[in-house]
Amino acid sequence: SPPHTMPNMRSWALALGLALALVVVGRMHGGTPAELEQNSAGAGHAKCDAKCSEHKAMVIARMKALRKEIDGDYHAMVHFGDKAGYVPPVRSIKSQVMDGTLLGGGKGSDDAAPPPPPPPPPP
Repeated sequence: SPPHTMPNMRSWALALGLALALVVVGRMHGGTPAELEQNSAGAGHAKCDAKCSEHKAMVIARMKALRKEIDGDYHAMVHFGDKAGYVPPVRSIKSQVMDGTLLGGGKGSDDAAPPPPPPPPPP
């Protein structure tokens, strides 16, 4: 792949790893990632100033966007073909040869298919 796409792929992989880590940590502590985000956003830590809070909000927004994208990709994969219509089964070649429609000679057409081959002689 071109070198200019590597940082994007690395940042995407890092974000995916971070998202999975949040899910695992949330499961270990008995909460969902959304609950962890709410708890961490609501907790006013003395060491976190305005810049830290702004960075935290940015990371949370980024994670929500990434989670939404992952859910969309999952939905697209799992529900592929749900909107497909009914496709009737194909007629057998033998029946098409017998009625003359295999080579385009349908009912009312002047193009006649060749006659079916004779049956093999008995042994």
